[in-house]
Order: sequence, then structure tokens, then C-alpha cells
Amino acid sequence: MEQTPWYRQFWPWLLILLPGSVVVAAFITLFIAINHDDSMVLDDYYKEGLAINRELALDQFALEQAMSGLLSYQPDTQQITITLNELAEPTRFLELKLAHPTDAVRDQTLRLMIDGAGHYIGRAEQPLNGRWYVQLSDAVDAPPQWRLRGILQIDDVNLTATLNAG
Repeated sequence: MEQTPWYRQFWPWLLILLPGSVVVAAFITLFIAINHDDSMVLDDYYKEGLAINRELALDQFALEQAMSGLLSYQPDTQQITITLNELAEPTRFLELKLAHPTDAVRDQTLRLMIDGAGHYIGRAEQPLNGRWYVQLSDAVDAPPQWRLRGILQIDDVNLTATLNAG
């Protein structure tokens, strides 16, 4: 009886295939890790940590002034309107930062302008959908004096967010 060579048998190839697939998967994972950075991790996390105390002072000032507001979003025109309940000195412009929870590429910083009725109006650069972290401040051309924050959940029912200090 003649015996077939090893490379024509099933079992050696199965034993080679299992660790070989792990090596291929490792190279694919390495390729993904090198070419796609993790946008949720901050490179300067230490500096960000030091800046927290300064940012808390902005929240505290808004809390002492009893500031709050309501943000509304119109999906068809991408218009954002903010109505503030208390603003000692209305400014001509406000800065609105929209931060996406998972994709920093989608983050937007908008300059809102006051209209005749005391509302601040601006237009989103791209359509908004899903969940967004909202930060409103008076920091257009100078360091901010106050900050309001909120969460905007855009779905079929809710197109508004309440902005509060802290």
C-alpha cells in the first residue's frame, strides 16, 4: 500500500490553517491600529485636566446668575435657535460647540448672532442627527465669562435641548 505525501492530506493543512489565520488577523488588526487613530482619546489629557478648574468657574458664574436657555433645531433648514432666560449684558454673538459623542470629525463650532427678538440664531454646517453634547458660551473673540451645557437628542420627537450651568 502506497502512502500519500503529507501535503495531500487534510490534517496537516488544518493544523497549519488555524495558527495561520491568527497571524493574518493580527496583521489586519495592526493595519487598522496604525491607520485609524482613536478620536475619543485626547493627546493632551493632562492639560485638559488642569483646565477643568477654569471651566468649572465658568459654570459657577452661570449658576450664580441663574442662567439657562432652550435650544431648538430645525432639521429642514439646519437652523439652530437659542433663547436665554437671563443674560445681564446681551452680546451680539455667542459661540455654540456641538460635540458628537463618538466621532470628533463631526464636531462643529458655530457663531450665533442675536436677532431683534433676543434670540440667537445660527445654522449647522452639516445635518445633525442622534445625540450631541452642547456647550454655549460668550467666548467669540475673548476668553469666556460663562458657559451653559446640555444634551441635544435629535429624533422624531425631540428637537430641543435645555441648557444649564454645570
